Amino acid sequence: MNKKQLIGAWITISLLTSLAYASENLIPLEFQYDGRHYKHDEGFKEFESSAKADINGDSKEETIVMFQTRDDADTPAAFAFIYGQDYEFRVPLHDYPGKIEAIDIDHDGKKELFLYSHGGMHYTKLFVFKDEGEKGLHKLFENGSACPVEFEFRNEVPTIKVGRADWNKEGWNYAGGEPLWEVYIWDGKEFVYDKKLSTTPIISEQEEVGRYIDKIHEIAGQKSK
Repeated sequence: MNKKQLIGAWITISLLTSLAYASENLIPLEFQYDGRHYKHDEGFKEFESSAKADINGDSKEETIVMFQTRDDADTPAAFAFIYGQDYEFRVPLHDYPGKIEAIDIDHDGKKELFLYSHGGMHYTKLFVFKDEGEKGLHKLFENGSACPVEFEFRNEVPTIKVGRADWNKEGWNYAGGEPLWEVYIWDGKEFVYDKKLSTTPIISEQEEVGRYIDKIHEIAGQKSK
């Protein structure tokens, strides 16, 4: 499959996610996960998404639905459920549902799942999963930022870019100007950080959140003077 065909397949799956999923019975009203109880939050129905993709290479499409829940403490949590012929995967995501994309990035007949979810007003988190048969779903990537998180082909190589705020530049905020980029390149097995293509070293999500909090406190202190 050439690059044009790959992108075409990717766009097709992306378009499917914009359609409302008719079989609402695939989204459970209540369920248990990892010892916790969750309920479907119907207040976010407009953000629910679905797609069909062959993720296990059996030439039959699995169904993926992404939806919003609340636990017993009323904490928001997005989930993706993947339904196959004789199995079901449950994947916890970030706070709120985003979009689903699927593409066979390693040309083995199985489409990898790119699941985007959100937190707050701007935060985006990307999860990438691969079906490994009896081993279940393997997580290939997880990272997030208040700056953009993008998946693209760079010279036909699958590439993930995670934006970070430029703290030394005026307009440091995620909404101001071009961010710095952590660039991760697909090496055939996983996404690995590429120092040459990146404009910032790896910054953990926790460190980035801490920087934002520190900056907010700094600005608040300046205004109070």
